[in-house]
Amino acid sequence: MADEPNITPALAQSYRADYAAQYRAPAGATPEQVEAGRTVHLAKFDQAMAADGHTLPTPEQQAAVARAASFGVAHAPDPASFKFELPHALVTTLDTKRLTALAGEMKAWASGSAMDPVVASGILTRLGAVGQEIAALDDAGRVQWHDRHRRMMVGILGQEAYDKAVVDAKYAATEIAQGEAANFGKSIAGGLAIYDPVVLQALSYHGRQHRLWREAT
Repeated sequence: MADEPNITPALAQSYRADYAAQYRAPAGATPEQVEAGRTVHLAKFDQAMAADGHTLPTPEQQAAVARAASFGVAHAPDPASFKFELPHALVTTLDTKRLTALAGEMKAWASGSAMDPVVASGILTRLGAVGQEIAALDDAGRVQWHDRHRRMMVGILGQEAYDKAVVDAKYAATEIAQGEAANFGKSIAGGLAIYDPVVLQALSYHGRQHRLWREAT
């Protein structure tokens, strides 16, 4: 771990949990001996982390990470943890510099929005595909695309629940991430991709859960 940059509390806690799982108590050990052995085992990890110059999560930080996770909210996720695929047409069209910048914007937004990396990776991949689909349409086609998806979701959710889902999705897209990290989300909220059923439901769920987490803290 010596060559890694300072890690987030969430990642440090994940490493620590993995290390804890490696502990094997001696055969016939009493519960007290098992607990004492585990404490010594984890102390070695903590000492190694500190020696490498990493900031260890405090008990309060560990509790905050666990509480956020109970709402499906990631606590300070590392942007590098977001893995997703961009459409082949986009990859072959943009130059390397622009492609790298776009991927960086998407990761910064997802991280700033406190999204679980696994969930966010699916959302980002879907956004890339939907964006390409919409870009290929003319103005009339985009109107039809929006109307078709709106009618489908209203039929599933009902008008009131659909309207609420749109509000929650736009909250997730624009009001959690701050500063430059919010730019990508603002482009989502201002376009049509947010009305894609998969994107809409995923973002609205995250928006609702984030609000609940914020109210509970």
